[in-house]
Amino acid sequence: MRDLEEAVSTHLLATQLIDKIQRSYKAEGSKLLLAENSTEFYDHAIQTALRLYHATGQDQHQQTAFRFAEKSKVGILRQALHETQARRFAGIPDSLLQRERQLRIDLAGYETSLAREREQPLADQDSTRIATFQNKLFDLGQEYQTLIQQFEQDYPDYYRLKYQTRIASTDELQQHLLDEETALIEYFVGADSLFIFTLTHDDLHVTSVAIDSSLGQQVAQLRKGIGSDPNDLERAPNYERYVESAYRLYQTLMAPIRDQLRVQHLIIVPDGVLNAVPFAALLTREVNQQSGLKDYRTLPYLVQDYSIRYAYSATLLLETLEREREAAPRDLLAFAPVFPNGVALDSLLDVRWSSTRTGNGALPATKDEVYAIRDLFQSRYGFFERLFGKRTRVYLEEQASEARIKTPEMEQYRFIHLATHGLANKATPELSHLRLAEEDTTAAEDGILYLSEVYNLRLNAELVVLSACQTPFKLGRPNMRSGRSSCCASTALTVNNSAAEVTIAPINRFRMYQLRVPNTVAESAVRMVVEA
Repeated sequence: MRDLEEAVSTHLLATQLIDKIQRSYKAEGSKLLLAENSTEFYDHAIQTALRLYHATGQDQHQQTAFRFAEKSKVGILRQALHETQARRFAGIPDSLLQRERQLRIDLAGYETSLAREREQPLADQDSTRIATFQNKLFDLGQEYQTLIQQFEQDYPDYYRLKYQTRIASTDELQQHLLDEETALIEYFVGADSLFIFTLTHDDLHVTSVAIDSSLGQQVAQLRKGIGSDPNDLERAPNYERYVESAYRLYQTLMAPIRDQLRVQHLIIVPDGVLNAVPFAALLTREVNQQSGLKDYRTLPYLVQDYSIRYAYSATLLLETLEREREAAPRDLLAFAPVFPNGVALDSLLDVRWSSTRTGNGALPATKDEVYAIRDLFQSRYGFFERLFGKRTRVYLEEQASEARIKTPEMEQYRFIHLATHGLANKATPELSHLRLAEEDTTAAEDGILYLSEVYNLRLNAELVVLSACQTPFKLGRPNMRSGRSSCCASTALTVNNSAAEVTIAPINRFRMYQLRVPNTVAESAVRMVVEA
């Protein structure tokens, strides 16, 4: 017993050391490597705390295990969010903040240019341009780090806000985040055990499920079963594969805790490979495939039993909801480039069109999509507000431009909806992008909103919806244990603004059937159902 107590105390001290090491690192790659290397430590820490709980029966040790799970997740993402807040509230002069923002924009531009040059075939790459971009990045990076060091030295509140590492206690989460109808489910994927923390309004349960490499295989099967390209037999939707893997994953992830869920709403904090799982699409019953019927509309989806939200960590979610900020004065801002004349395939970096799109890349249905969402908001307004009010705005075709999405107008809206093409580049994540309206050849923008540019958008939104191909629904949220995803635009939107809750609306085979307009972020819910 004494040995277990000392072991837990040692693990708690070690988490402080990890925090200190992370603060000392300036390069993001070093921080990511540290987070990845800490996974085994947190796995062992959770197991040790739970062994002590089983030996003593004292709830505090379950809470300590939960704390370790939370510490494994908050990571770099939380630090980025804290840094955003620190810049706002640390009393830094506007001139220095503007310089910091311009440096970020310049760095993003050169990073994208370098990535595009390296994406060319080796014989076509211009070594002089690559060297120029690299030198620019080095010089700008040095200047940026010097400026950040000045912030940390000259403005104590900036350092304090940026590097705060407190983890929310289970009592705080129960008091401020959970009501009697809501449960938080947090996962930690260990080497041979899956730990499921189920926190309700008045209780905490920890369930351990034995796992092996088949968990990752089941997730891969689910993704292949859902598919992403009906024109590609290897990537086309597969009903049999989907229903089998969706039920098997339900058995592993949800069935062991189902008796603890006497609630209507779930907040899910996934981990590792589980970031790629659309929990709403899991199946709660085994499906009889002998009948020959393949009707997606009749399947027993988990979302039919619960409304489901996601969070990167419980602490981060609580901080987001409690953070004081000025509410945006307007409701909905929607963008739909539509591309009535199509889009040049070479400018889309070989994106494959789904059969639900027209062959040249035009998206005519997105106009109806954004108008329907606008009408949903306006149905709550009075007659004169609907006719003359400015609480909703829809930009179509050439008006849905990259230049417009970078304007301060974005800060005026609580809800932002983007219905367009998206491409997630797994090989070169910084080239992941959203397509906006084609720009004039003399314009400063090219109509392609790259990941690095998304990070620099000015948002004050409560909900951002990406209705696009190749959103993180397809790619998941890789490497989120480190608190940072490097390939998904929606994650970037979250990083840039702590109050933005990002929901993915995959439009090939899914449709949103309910969007309840919330009064607070905590009430927001987007539910999806599979179409036939």
